[in-house]
Amino acid sequence: MKYLKLFEKFIQEEESEIQPDTENDAFIESNGFKLSVSCCGKFLGEFVEQDDAEQAIIDYVKKSGGNYFPSCWFVSDHGNISPLSLDF
Repeated sequence: MKYLKLFEKFIQEEESEIQPDTENDAFIESNGFKLSVSCCGKFLGEFVEQDDAEQAIIDYVKKSGGNYFPSCWFVSDHGNISPLSLDF
């Protein structure tokens, strides 16, 4: 039981440290119908498919010189934020 409480505390601390940076990160935001994509504060477009939205971020990073790899986030139509893992 002691280890479970320590593990839960560790998980809470880890989750609290991971926060999106609206100026430097990439976001795919769903409104339930379309996906709006932005990266480093710049709007990249709206897409219907998740793969196309992710590719827009990858293309933006490559076009920007490929020296900066932003943290990527998915924002659901309910406002839930979860990290995305993209292959740059």
